[in-house]
Amino acid sequence: MFVLERTSDGATIITWGSRVPGAFTIPEVGEINGAGDDWADHGYRIIKVADPVPPLVDVKTALKRTIDLDAENRRLVYISPGVGMAMTYQEKYAQAQAVYAMGEEAANALGREEAREQFPTLAASVGIEDPSLWGCAGLVIAKYEAWADLSHAIEATRLTAKRAVEAAQDVSEARAVYGALVW
Repeated sequence: MFVLERTSDGATIITWGSRVPGAFTIPEVGEINGAGDDWADHGYRIIKVADPVPPLVDVKTALKRTIDLDAENRRLVYISPGVGMAMTYQEKYAQAQAVYAMGEEAANALGREEAREQFPTLAASVGIEDPSLWGCAGLVIAKYEAWADLSHAIEATRLTAKRAVEAAQDVSEARAVYGALVW
């Protein structure tokens, strides 16, 4: 962090974040530019001071929120985003299970309209992902099982990291937990 200080009495006039600003208006001086010696020419100096350490509770809250966002971004590498898409995945899986429960012969004996009436979401995949309703059901179930394993790993990592952040005794420890996180 940078502060603009009066050289005559050391009073802090303006505090900035992580960069030195360009031109600013100082009440008794007018506008001066942050480049070169312009500040010093007017009786001011810019000094770098240590950034204040934010409260631990704020750091923990922010890191846990970031962990949740990181977990979602990791999930989105493998699945499509959106609540509607999640509902579609659930519906397709439920319909695939029902198709498997009826058996391959009965599933393949269904006509196109009958399949669409009984399994509308899954039937949308017939002819696109596989020629048969049974084949589409098998694909959905296989994808679900692969996703379940991956989802478990992401969720375990997310929850473990959030618990470790919450247990941190200071800001440095909390940040180190996040820095060591591997998805």
